[in-house]
Amino acid sequence: MSIKRFLSVIFLLCCSCGAAAQTTDPAGDFYTIQPDYRLCPAPTCGGWWLTKVNQYTVTASDALLSGSITPIVPSPIHVTKIDYTALRLTPSQILTFENNIRAGRAFIRGVISPYTVQTYRLNLLKATGTWRSVNDTVASGPYMNVRSTGIVCITTPCPYYEAQLLNIGYRTLVHELNLKRAELTDRQLQVAWNEVAGKGLVMTGLSYSSQGQTGTGLGVAATRVFFSYPGPLDGY
Repeated sequence: MSIKRFLSVIFLLCCSCGAAAQTTDPAGDFYTIQPDYRLCPAPTCGGWWLTKVNQYTVTASDALLSGSITPIVPSPIHVTKIDYTALRLTPSQILTFENNIRAGRAFIRGVISPYTVQTYRLNLLKATGTWRSVNDTVASGPYMNVRSTGIVCITTPCPYYEAQLLNIGYRTLVHELNLKRAELTDRQLQVAWNEVAGKGLVMTGLSYSSQGQTGTGLGVAATRVFFSYPGPLDGY
């Protein structure tokens, strides 16, 4: 097995630890989100569909032999509304974010809270984080948060970054980060690197082998980037 394939297998295997590696976080889980366009009476219709990211199933033997990984597509969770109170968003910011949901460019984190109206058992999402994409590149690979480690080396490969897989918690050091495939403008690239240097950049990405001066390291190529919302690209 080539070193490139070996690194890809290990990276995918680790991000597929699934239920065994997940922990309960008070800030909730990360979801992709879509509108509910069904035509039936409220409150059973309308609102939003949430799909939890990074759900995989794989056996160690299968992964090491074939490098394959099978994603689980969890059933979407219906929520009638989103509570943005914790984020202190203005009505205008909420409207803009929900327009991004309708455009397929939103990403959200939160805690699902069941409640009952008459005989209907419903769900409310208490949002703890919101992000948006600035384009329609395809989200390939696991969802992760990549941030700078602050490490500086005199040679490469060097663990400049740490990638944390969302909803799983697994962390791995990354030696190279390539944002070309995310198709960002110069201004967007500047903001993206600032987020890497701060709390981290939320993105999907694919692993590859990164050739350094003294050996081979792990690289990640971003396929879709989600910027903190509201943020510098929104005038904040």
